[in-house]
Amino acid sequence: MRRTFREFPDLLLLDATYKMIDNRAPVFTILGVDSMGLGVPLAVFIVTEETAAMIGSMLEIFKQKNVDAASQTKVWLTDKARAEKAAIKEVIPDCDQFLCSFHVLQSFRRELNLANVEKGERERILRVLQQLVFANSETEYRRLRVADRQGPAEKAAIKEVIPDCDQFLCSFHVLQSFRRELNLASVEKGERERILRVLQQLVFANSETEYRRLSEDVTTSSHKYLKDNWDGIKGEWVSRQTSDKQICLGQPCLVSSPTTA
Repeated sequence: MRRTFREFPDLLLLDATYKMIDNRAPVFTILGVDSMGLGVPLAVFIVTEETAAMIGSMLEIFKQKNVDAASQTKVWLTDKARAEKAAIKEVIPDCDQFLCSFHVLQSFRRELNLANVEKGERERILRVLQQLVFANSETEYRRLRVADRQGPAEKAAIKEVIPDCDQFLCSFHVLQSFRRELNLASVEKGERERILRVLQQLVFANSETEYRRLSEDVTTSSHKYLKDNWDGIKGEWVSRQTSDKQICLGQPCLVSSPTTA
């Protein structure tokens, strides 16, 4: 295995699994690639937790045991786990990092299955996403993105058929999406629970001022996630802003005047 690494040090793959031992501790494998394009296991680590610090210590040991070959590695291939990517950036800052196409497509499939998209539409979206992964140019990538946006979707269909109706997001599904994103983000349990409490408060914020105050009380990465995915449509999911539209769901209507921040 060391000889293979010395001969082909350019590319390394890092991945973790959780079902190899009874206590489900993370088991990390570092793979090299030989002249036939086949994966060659170079190291296996069993760790107690999947944090950037723990993975960083693991990578330091690997570097120390393979000083010459490790110094020639140009690319690390991983999934989207932030702890892995942060550890590689800290310990091996001069290497490029790329996402494994298999894991990217696996993530797309998982998200589509969780999204309750009808089978035919799910297959269509997955085909577009697969084409995006293997797009040959920025122009082709943009063309595919535009084509995908023109495809059928609930919100677009409602806007087209019933243009005079307001559209709001279900609070249950908003919170469900927050939980799913935090679980995928490899955030430590205590911090994940704290951020989720803040996000739940955001859903029921009473004013724009309170929304802004709460949104500042999350980590930098979560703040960017909110800004990129939710801030622009907060009128559709923040309860105070939707309640001003006088929506009665089997209950007496209680309408408050809009709050000015």
